[in-house]
Amino acid sequence: MNTKKILIFEDNDLDIDIYKIIFEKLNQESENTFSIHYVKDNPSFLEIINEIEFDLILSDLRIGMKTSLESIKHITSQAKFRGLPIVVLSSSNYDQDITQSIEAGASHFATKPQSFTKFREYIEKIIKTYF
Repeated sequence: MNTKKILIFEDNDLDIDIYKIIFEKLNQESENTFSIHYVKDNPSFLEIINEIEFDLILSDLRIGMKTSLESIKHITSQAKFRGLPIVVLSSSNYDQDITQSIEAGASHFATKPQSFTKFREYIEKIIKTYF
């Protein structure tokens, strides 16, 4: 079994609980094991990203009153993080948010599905894409 380290950059407790349920189920069903780490703010994100080598980052766009884009831009400008897949998931579907996320270095941008089932299906699709 192969362990994949995933960093989830999310400040909404309800969304974190949803991620936990999804990855608990994926750990039971998948040939991979997922080690999930959660951070809720930009300083914590920048700290942990330098401590642990992640295989994937799932990031909300809005973190508190700021966005995650500054932190994403900071890490993707460093050679050691090039090639690290970063998926920005947001309730926003504004073209400007999509463009800014990709310009900051995100690999992909997606609007968070509103139903649990659709959200789980989307996370499974991301996992299949990158692993």
